[in-house]
Amino acid sequence: LYIELWYRSREDELANIDSNCICVKIRKVIDVHTSDVIASAIKELTLRHKLMACF
Repeated sequence: LYIELWYRSREDELANIDSNCICVKIRKVIDVHTSDVIASAIKELTLRHKLMACF
């Protein structure tokens, strides 16, 4: 089992552009908290795609 999480920039979101998205697959999502899945996805995206996490 896995979850796919998709990311697009704020500018693309506002312009409704879907062609510039990136995806991360999180495996082993059984009995896992949503916040842990999101934290794993952010970590994977920042490492793999050189994104900056801003909170």
